[in-house]
Amino acid sequence: MDRRYRIQNLLMSLTPLVVSAFLVVVTYFAAFTFTVLLDLTTVSDATEVGVDEGIYRFIRYALCLVVFGAWYYFMKTHDYAGYPTGMSYESEGTPEETVTGDDTMDYAERSETAESEDSINLDSDDSSVEAVKNKEGKKKYSRTCPRVLDIMIILLLGTMLQLAVDGIIYMLSSVYDDYFESYDRMITTLIGDDSILAILSVVVLAPIAEEIMFRGITMKYAERAVGALPAVILQALLFAAYHGNLIQGVYALVIGLLLGMMTVWASGRLAGPILLHMVINLSAYLIPTALFDGNAIAIVIIIVAVVISVLLISLYRARKLS
Repeated sequence: MDRRYRIQNLLMSLTPLVVSAFLVVVTYFAAFTFTVLLDLTTVSDATEVGVDEGIYRFIRYALCLVVFGAWYYFMKTHDYAGYPTGMSYESEGTPEETVTGDDTMDYAERSETAESEDSINLDSDDSSVEAVKNKEGKKKYSRTCPRVLDIMIILLLGTMLQLAVDGIIYMLSSVYDDYFESYDRMITTLIGDDSILAILSVVVLAPIAEEIMFRGITMKYAERAVGALPAVILQALLFAAYHGNLIQGVYALVIGLLLGMMTVWASGRLAGPILLHMVINLSAYLIPTALFDGNAIAIVIIIVAVVISVLLISLYRARKLS
């Protein structure tokens, strides 16, 4: 690949993070406007007026989903040069249908061939038709069962990962209490708001928007520039920086690496990473802090959660690469 295009794609991989920062500013003013109009302002002191967190997060992630969703759709439907996929362009710029392999038939010839094949199938006897139906039924069943098992793996994996993260943070916070004080306030603000808008934003909108942003757009551009594995590392680093604080950034880096590898194993499909991201965020609401009653219990929970997570990741990888 030409060096200029590598540099261009590397720069483009950084663009979503810059755009998201701009959207945060836009979102704050929009959320403040709605907060004032709905009379939901909170006054912390004589000089500060806060916005409603539920409204802020909903507008932020909804706006990110629209912007990055449209961006990702354009990338999926257009080739590297920005042309629609499945089209090649000559020097004059006239689109022609691309031909792959030994397929030299034009559209009319392929249509006639398909029609003749359909007529042959219609003329086949009842036993052949029944055999085809049984075969199709088995294919549908084989496609459905792996998906169900993948979903079960992801649901358990997300819960185990959040248990491990909560346990590690619990132990570190007991040692570095002052350092974790600001982090605790941030988490309390994030998951302390149990309004429908806040939960919908954190559990549904944020995972979809962030997976499209990092594992969809950022990683795709980075992969064009530096290859698959460096792209996974780069998007994980940007995902960590996106969270804006050191503690959350450290485990976001690890989770980002896992989500990136899941995307690679799934040949770029984002359904698995999105679901895992949703489960992790939902688990933050569901796992009670009282579960970690002392360092000994926390250590046991961490070890069990990590071991199960490793086994589940290995199983998921084996299934995707088989």
